[in-house]
Amino acid sequence: MPTTTSPTENALPTLDNVPEPAFRLFKGQGDEALLLLEFAADVTNARADDDTIIITRETTKFGPALWTLGLKLERAIVGQEAD
Repeated sequence: MPTTTSPTENALPTLDNVPEPAFRLFKGQGDEALLLLEFAADVTNARADDDTIIITRETTKFGPALWTLGLKLERAIVGQEAD
């Protein structure tokens, strides 16, 4: 019989438990991408390290709860355009 998660339990992992290295940027590592924050009005967070750029924005378009949507870019692919 499959186990179920009660409404009080969180079925999603915390950022500490996600193996994807880019998630460390959500926790404040890397550098703020200040130009993205300055020139992209809908962006709420933009951080970069030597390998990765993350860009996030918050929205309530999916219901009353606040959602954070994110995009991960590999610096090796976007390179100079992102810089």
